[in-house]
Amino acid sequence: MALQWQIRRDTANNWTNNNPILAEGEFGIETDSINTPNLKLKVGNGVDEWVDLSYNFIGDVVLDQPNAFTSTGNNTFQGKVGIGTAIPQALLELNSTTSGLLLPRLTTVQVNAIIFLNPGLTVFNTTLDRLCFYDGSRWQKVNSSNM
Repeated sequence: MALQWQIRRDTANNWTNNNPILAEGEFGIETDSINTPNLKLKVGNGVDEWVDLSYNFIGDVVLDQPNAFTSTGNNTFQGKVGIGTAIPQALLELNSTTSGLLLPRLTTVQVNAIIFLNPGLTVFNTTLDRLCFYDGSRWQKVNSSNM
């Protein structure tokens, strides 16, 4: 099944004056920000009017609210992604004092069945009970000798 996104576009002035309610998950883009470094976009929740919605993405992708952005398709963003931070300082910044990063957990059979291998691909191998990475030619276990 193909993923379809409804994206509405208008100027900042028209958005504010018309003050529509965007459907849940519907994107609204301020067209006067498209060719600037700070693309302004809001995601509707089906309840709040435009002026009551916060900007979810300004320049870089920032996810600072639970379920602020959900997708099951392939998405491409330019810039940085921050979860739990308003201003990401790296390509991906995860910030939490109560949770950690959980990598994909696979058995050795599942790891060896991965088709698209890229150097640096990292998984937790549950058969070996070890963090493993693909070095460009084979899977390596993370240990002190290869750090």
